[in-house]
Amino acid sequence: MDLKKTYQTFLVIYFSFIGAVVIYSFLAYTIFQNKARQIAPSPIFNSVIFMAAFISLMSSFFVARFFPKDPAMPALKRKLTVSIIQCAFMEAPAIFGLILVMQGSPPQTMFPFVFMSLLGLGLRFPKYVDWERESN
Repeated sequence: MDLKKTYQTFLVIYFSFIGAVVIYSFLAYTIFQNKARQIAPSPIFNSVIFMAAFISLMSSFFVARFFPKDPAMPALKRKLTVSIIQCAFMEAPAIFGLILVMQGSPPQTMFPFVFMSLLGLGLRFPKYVDWERESN
């Protein structure tokens, strides 16, 4: 696998995750803005969803430690796989926020979830030097 092409491919994937978070926010504010609220979501449900989002975000930082090191898998392929899984864990809080909005919470409920996702993705911005170091 070519390092530069793999890194560029991951950048496309990475920015797609960021775009997905923005789309979730857009959906929450356009589709569910004027939705009739028939049943208010339970505060316990909101707390459980928030904790699940927080745990997902925190676990994204530890995925690399628990991902098995297969000697048959090239280091670059492993780095790409782990990075995509980390991004998926970092995107999850925004999905949880969208679920809350779909369940009847106001669209403003999504702010902390989107913030968590974008913060996690921002902290894990892929740097070429890291990819270079880990591919050897």
